[in-house]
Amino acid sequence: MTTDAPWKLGGVEACQNAAESRGWCPKHYWRWKKYGDPDTPVRVYSTAAPALGTRQCTVSGCERPRRTKEWCGTHYARWRKEGNVAGERRIRERYDSNICRSPVCDRPRRTKGLCLAHYQRFKKHGEAALVTPITVAVPPAVRGCHEGCTRPHQAQGYCGGHYLRFRATGDPGGAELQAKMKQTGGCHAPGCTDPGRAKNMCAGHYRRLALGQPLGEKKKYAPAGAGYVNGGGYRVIRVNGRSVMEHRHFVQELLGRPLLATETVHHVNGVKADNRTDGPLVEDEQGRWRSGNLELWSHAHPYGQEIGPKSDWARGWLAAYGTPQERVAYAGFAGPLPQAETGGSSNLGCGEEEQSAGGRGFRAAASTGA
Repeated sequence: MTTDAPWKLGGVEACQNAAESRGWCPKHYWRWKKYGDPDTPVRVYSTAAPALGTRQCTVSGCERPRRTKEWCGTHYARWRKEGNVAGERRIRERYDSNICRSPVCDRPRRTKGLCLAHYQRFKKHGEAALVTPITVAVPPAVRGCHEGCTRPHQAQGYCGGHYLRFRATGDPGGAELQAKMKQTGGCHAPGCTDPGRAKNMCAGHYRRLALGQPLGEKKKYAPAGAGYVNGGGYRVIRVNGRSVMEHRHFVQELLGRPLLATETVHHVNGVKADNRTDGPLVEDEQGRWRSGNLELWSHAHPYGQEIGPKSDWARGWLAAYGTPQERVAYAGFAGPLPQAETGGSSNLGCGEEEQSAGGRGFRAAASTGA
C-alpha cells in the first residue's frame, strides 16, 4: 500500500474526516459494518443549523423545542409508546410563569396556569371567565349582620343565629335576635346550684325542659369512694383494700370485734342499703340489740336436748351477750366462743342463716370449766 492511496484520506472521496479503521472515518466504517457498503447515504446535520433549543416541534400547534425526530420530547415519547404523535390525549401545557395566566390577575398559579379562584370559574364558564378580575373578599369580622345584629357575618349576609333561622323558617327574624350572651349565673330551676348552660338552666334541667318533663330535683349520685349497691341490694365499701358489706362493717365497729359466724345483721325497715346508725348497740326491753336501722341477730342453738347441755349453753350465752354483771358471773362458761366471721361468711345479710356447731363449743367449755 502506498501512503497516497485514496482510502487513507477517508476511503470516500466526499468525506473529509480523518480515517481511523480500514481507511474510513468512524461513521463510514459503521455503515460498512452494518450495510456492507461505506457509500450508503448518511444523514449529516449541517453545522450551520441553529441550536436544538431554538427549533420548534413539527407537530402542528406545539411550541415546545424539538428534541428527537423533529419532535419535542413529549411527542417523541408518545410516538414510541403509541406509534402516533397525534393522539387524542392533549399534551399538558407548560407555563413559564408562576403567576395566574389570567390577564387581570396577579395571584400565584395553582392549576392549569390559573389561580384557584380563576380555575373554579374556568371549569364552569370556560376561557371567557378569565377576563373578569377576582374581587377581594371582606373578612367576616369586618362585615356585620344584615339584620342590624352586633354579631359578625357568617353566611348569606347573616350572623350564625339569623342564618339558621332563615334556613329553618325563611325569615331571619329581625334585629330582636341579638347575640347570645354567655351564661354567667346559676341554673334557674328550683333548688339547683349548677351553672347555667342554655336558657339559664344547667344541662340536666335543660334536657328535661326540652322533653317536657317537670323541673324537679335531679338524681343525686354517691360521691367517689362511697361504695356501690350490689345485685342483692346491699351496699359494698372498701376497707383496707378489701370489699366488705357496709352494714356488717358498721356493726363490727360498734361491737369492737369481728362478727361471729353465728351472727347476722338485720335491717329494721327492710331497706338493705339503709345502714343508718345512731350510737352504740343498745338492748331494748324486748332483748333486741339495735342501733338506728341495724339490728344484731344470732342463729346459734345448743347441741342436743338434755337439760345439762342446754343450761351450759344458756350460761355461755349470758357470758357473751348478758349484762356486765352476768358476763363476769358466767365468764367460765364462755370458753372458746363460736368462730369469728371469715372471708367466706362476710357476705351474710338480712334473713341469711348459716348452720353452726356453736352449742357444742359451749358444752365443751362448760365441761372443762367444771
